[in-house]
Amino acid sequence: MTDADHCAQNALAECMNGILKREFLLGLKFSSFKEALKAVDQAIRSYNFLRIHGELNGETPHEVHSAEPSKPLIAWLKEISRTLPAPQNV
Repeated sequence: MTDADHCAQNALAECMNGILKREFLLGLKFSSFKEALKAVDQAIRSYNFLRIHGELNGETPHEVHSAEPSKPLIAWLKEISRTLPAPQNV
């Protein structure tokens, strides 16, 4: 985050908590610690590798910080197209 006792630290942490709760449903109750830990791990991976960020020009944090872009949106679209039913002729 930021340096200790910096006023921006709380705002940044609250923003991140809000994203995790809203977009990754981490505000829900879990039946076990193991289930909660798994959900947090999935949320962090999605946030860093799949979620595009406007402040990063539509890229993921992984794409910005690595030499090899992962192009998660294209991968996600390919995955979703495989799971959708075939279009029906009307």
